[in-house]
Amino acid sequence: MPAWDVCILHTLEDGMTVALPLRHALQQRGYRVLLSDSALESGASIREAVEHGLASCHYAVLVVSKAFLAQAWPQTELDSLLDIAVDGHKAVISVWSGVEADEVQRRLPLVVGRLAVSLAWGLETVAGEIAEVLGPPEGEPAEEEPESPAALQDNDTDFETFVALGRSGAAGDVDALMAELEAAQTIGRTKVVDYALEQVASHQGRERIEHYLFNGTQRQRNYAALYLKRRGRRRILNKAVKAGCVDHEQAFSR
Repeated sequence: MPAWDVCILHTLEDGMTVALPLRHALQQRGYRVLLSDSALESGASIREAVEHGLASCHYAVLVVSKAFLAQAWPQTELDSLLDIAVDGHKAVISVWSGVEADEVQRRLPLVVGRLAVSLAWGLETVAGEIAEVLGPPEGEPAEEEPESPAALQDNDTDFETFVALGRSGAAGDVDALMAELEAAQTIGRTKVVDYALEQVASHQGRERIEHYLFNGTQRQRNYAALYLKRRGRRRILNKAVKAGCVDHEQAFSR
């Protein structure tokens, strides 16, 4: 029996905001979910990444987002993804995040109308649809990776420096954290910066994070939205959604 029921493949931009919540939702249903610290990157073989994940899983979930579609994947590899099979069944499920059918059609024409679900339906609905494909869970669910401050500190030598910046909460300190967020190359590093941003409690710091919601890069806007969502700031999130800075799922999904 494979060690995992399903693996989730995603870009770095979608790790904290899509892949982690989806993993949790599936684990709550009893599934063993593999989420690697390695994100999909342009220049790598997407087919090899999928096949590597499937070596220890029944199914692979591929997060299809604007960040994913912006990568320079070879078209021949994209066209072949959904034909990958394990034990006679199609093994790749695509989860759309913040993209419309016409956007997917341009890069992944074979995905449209196939084994695909959209986060526009809501995270729990998506998890339920995936569960229908996976069937009843086998064995005991794997434990989640530790998310405690101590675990984060053990895995990043800059943890204390970043947390001090967050607790200071000056505009320049938020700028430094947002720059580190943009430069992060692993999910582990992103988790540390996200935790540091969560320490921002000053009025000046909160205003600076709101600035990034409207003026940052896509990754910075996403994490600014995550910070504000955790604080129930629905009014400003609604404004950002209407302005096209973040999508509805990013702003309001749980």
